[in-house]
Amino acid sequence: VLVIPYDEEHIERADTQRYAEAVQQLGVGMLIIAMHPKAGFGERKRVNLWVRTPPGELDAVAAFSTGNLNLNLLTGYRLLRRWGADVRLISCVPDGTDVDALPASPPPLRDPARSPPAVMRIAMVGGFEESLADAPIADVNIIGMPPSPDPELLKRWVGLAHATCIFVRDSGRE
Repeated sequence: VLVIPYDEEHIERADTQRYAEAVQQLGVGMLIIAMHPKAGFGERKRVNLWVRTPPGELDAVAAFSTGNLNLNLLTGYRLLRRWGADVRLISCVPDGTDVDALPASPPPLRDPARSPPAVMRIAMVGGFEESLADAPIADVNIIGMPPSPDPELLKRWVGLAHATCIFVRDSGRE
C-alpha cells in the first residue's frame, strides 16, 4: 500500500495522476490522507466509511463488485480496532428512495464485509457531495478514490466533511 499525506501546497494534479498510474502498474493499493487543517484526526472516536453502490443498485453489497471497497473496509476496521472508534457504513441512495424500507443492517453486507455487529449502517438520500455535507460528523471519513484523483476535488470533499478524509484505491488483491 502506498500512503501519501496530502499537502495542498505540495501536491498537484500531475502528482496524484502519476501516483495513481504507478500503483495500478505495481498492483498495490493507495491511500491519500487529506488532513483537515483545523480538526486533524479529532478525537479519534468516529469514522464514516462511505460505500458507493453501482448505478441503479440500492444494496451496498453490490459495491463489492466494483473492486474498490476492500481496502476501504480494512482501513475502517483497523481504525475501529486501534482507536476503539464507532464506525458508520454510509451509502447514498437516489432522491425519492424510501429509506425506511431499507434494512438498517442488511445481512448480505455483514458477511462479505465481516463487519463487527457494532458497525452502524446509514443510507443518505441524495447525491454524494450533498450527503457528505449532511452526514453525521466524524473524525475521519474513508472514501473510495475517484478514477482521476484531482487535488481540488479532494480539498472540496475535506471541506464538505469538516474532517480529515482518507481517500482509498484498492489494488484488487486485498
